[in-house]
Amino acid sequence: MMQPPPRIPPIRPTHSRPTPAPVPPAPATIGPLSAEQIAELSQANQRRARLLRAAKLASLNGWVSGVFAACSLLATAVSPLFGGTVLDGLLITVGLAVVSWNEFRGRRMLLDLDLRGPRRLGCNQVLFMAVLIGYFAWQLVAALTGPSPYDSVINGYPEVADQVTAITDLLRHATILAYALLIGLSAIFQGLNAWYYFSRRRPMAEYLSQTPDWIVAVQRANAGQ
Repeated sequence: MMQPPPRIPPIRPTHSRPTPAPVPPAPATIGPLSAEQIAELSQANQRRARLLRAAKLASLNGWVSGVFAACSLLATAVSPLFGGTVLDGLLITVGLAVVSWNEFRGRRMLLDLDLRGPRRLGCNQVLFMAVLIGYFAWQLVAALTGPSPYDSVINGYPEVADQVTAITDLLRHATILAYALLIGLSAIFQGLNAWYYFSRRRPMAEYLSQTPDWIVAVQRANAGQ
């Protein structure tokens, strides 16, 4: 008896499914900005921080001139008690107050990347120098042309006139030297400050021309924070 042939299972066609193409990952974002924009903004902030060091100097100068204005106002208030005049003190106080206000205003303009800021601060330092030199020169002229406090001693005691005259001459020379030194220091210090402020305009203009507008807008919006 013959055996039936072995049953061969049917061959089923195999259809391999195509491997889907990899989907590129979405760019990382932080809020509305991409990672590339965040890095660009960070680099711009670093360049801006180096650029705006003048703002820290303006803040220091503003506080110093403001303290001087307050001290001048106090001295003006009590000057009549010692035979002084009020008008000179008021002029100096107003000048120092204007200098202080301009320093803080110029600082605000620097933080806002306003190209008018360096010029305002530079001119303000020139004004500050003029106020200080004018005051010291006024005091020097008054000390040299005014009556000597030792005239009454010389008139009352002629025998000590030579000694008192020598002391008067020594004080006169010391006064000239002191005020000349103050005038020179004011010219150097305020002159250097003015030069530094004026020199900030060019790098600020270059920064604004090389930085995207959206970054400048963000920095200006966050300047007060």
